[in-house]
Parts: sequence; C-alpha cells; structure tokens
Amino acid sequence: MTSKSYSRLLIITLLSSILIASIAVAICVGPTWVNPLSLVNYLLLKGWDGSDTAAVIIFQVRLPRVLIAALVGACLAVAGVVFQAILRNPLGSPFILGASSGAAFGATLAFALGLDVTLGILNPVSFFAIFGALLSIFLVLNISRVSGKFPTFTLILSGVMINSFFSAASMFIISISRPEQVHRITIWLMGQIQSVEYSQIIFVSLSFLVSLVILFWFAMALNVMQMGEENALWLGVEAEKVKIIVFIVASVLTGIAVTVSGLIGFVGLMVPHLMRIIFGPDHRLLLPASALGGAIFLVITDTLARVIMSPAELPVGVVTAMIGVPFFIYLLKRRRKLISI
Repeated sequence: MTSKSYSRLLIITLLSSILIASIAVAICVGPTWVNPLSLVNYLLLKGWDGSDTAAVIIFQVRLPRVLIAALVGACLAVAGVVFQAILRNPLGSPFILGASSGAAFGATLAFALGLDVTLGILNPVSFFAIFGALLSIFLVLNISRVSGKFPTFTLILSGVMINSFFSAASMFIISISRPEQVHRITIWLMGQIQSVEYSQIIFVSLSFLVSLVILFWFAMALNVMQMGEENALWLGVEAEKVKIIVFIVASVLTGIAVTVSGLIGFVGLMVPHLMRIIFGPDHRLLLPASALGGAIFLVITDTLARVIMSPAELPVGVVTAMIGVPFFIYLLKRRRKLISI
C-alpha cells in the first residue's frame, strides 16, 4: 500500500469513527435521555425488544431519524462536490444549478395532489422530486449549450434562471393549495428531518451507494477537468460527456435528499469546500470524505434542532442556515481578497 493510499484510508477511518460517535450521541440525546450503556447493550447484544421503552425510543424513533439525517447529509455533500468540480467554483451547490428547486417543485406538486403516501419503498413524492431535479438539469443543460459545449458562465446563469422559475412555480402551487396542504408543504420546505420507515432508509442507502460508485468512477476525470476543459480534452477526457453524466447523478442525489428532508441549504456548499481545504482537491478522497463530512454535519445539526428548544423542535434547515450564512459571507470575503491580490 502506497503512502497516499494509507493516508486516504486513515482519513476515511477517522471520519467514519467521528460519524459513529455522532450517531451514538444523537441517539442518546433528546427529551428522554438514553443511557449510553443501554444503547450499546441493545445495538450489539439484545437487539430489538418491543416491550422495553428504551428499545422503542432507540429503534423506532431515534435510530431511523439519525440514519436518514446522515444519508441526506451525505447525498447533499456529494452533490455539492460534483457541482463545485464542474463549475470549478467553491460557491457551487445543488441550489446553484436549480436541482434543489426542481426537486422541491416536484415534491410540492406531489403534496398538492395528495400523493404523500408511502407504499413500502415506493413513494410518489420521491419520484416527483427526482423527476423535478432531472427536469431542471435537462433545462439548464439545453439552455446553456453553446456549439455543443456547456461553458461554466452560461451554466451558472441558466441555473440561476431555472432556480428562480421553479421556486416561483412552487409558490404558485402553494398559493392554490388547501390550507392544510399549505401548512404541510411550508414545514417541509423549511427542511425537516423526521423518523422514516426502514424500507425508505434502505432505498436511500442503495441509491446513494450506487451514485457514489458511479461518481467515484469519474473521480480521475474530475481531477483532470480542474486543469481546464481544453487540457482535459488533450488528456483524453470527454469533458462535456462527463458533465452530463455527473450532473444527472448529482441531480438524482439531490432529488432523493429533498424528498425525505425538504430544502436543507448550505450542506452542499460548506462541507465540500471545507473538505477540499483540509484534504485537498483529489476527488478520490474528496468524494468519500465529503460524504462522511456531510453525514456528520447533518447528524449534529439535527441533534441541535431537537434539543435547542426542547420539547419543541426547530427545522434543521434553520440551524444549517444559521451556521451556513456566516460561512458563506466568510467565503465571499476570502474570495474577494484572493481576487484583489
């Protein structure tokens, strides 16, 4: 094993350990405290026991919520890595190119049509959200195409325009919906992690793993594309083809995340940027590191959302925004200083 491979393995192991510790703390913390020894006992020894209150809290309430928070954070962070790589801009995120607003539009439409039901792993809201995300990327790619290429500048402008369009479309649907639907949609759009069925966790997990494998396959291509698309072409990388594939995969990840959590901002912006600063730009490390970092970040912020105003809960999107906005301002000022040098 080379020194670089050993370093990557060490980093992934460290982040995985932090994630496991964060999940354990999140399961224990809440209106009802769970003894850490009881948690270890149930998870590693006794397993599910429906007659015990602590077991019900762990397996039916806390564990599903914490696992889905970790998965949503991983999905958004990995999608952010892709958008930042393609745009070659640390301000890239699922919101920039309209993927989040397209997914939100699809999910809002499903809610308004009364399709927010779960049939095993089949959830119409999921399919509507993923379709909305793919539709937004399809529109962005077609609008920004110039002589068969997708210049970064036109991609960003097209993304901003499509983002505004789908946001307005979602607001229109809300304005004509019934009051009880409006309340549900509004709470959902704020970003809210809730306990889900284990079948949904399995579906999101499999979707995420397949997407991550596909993106990891293109990790070296993304590395080469950071040197510029012309240089990438000279090195045998079909930049435009890679863009389309990774855009689609990142859009699916965004749609899946939006389906189960609503709109949670700044995860796809902050985490990839921090991971790039700490561990460097190599996407062979950046993709898994960002996935773990996103999972850790959202598990922690969701725990804060549960306990800050306990027994009431804050939408986790509010907590991520309170952390993300100062970070975003810092990032803008830092880039301004770099540009002025």
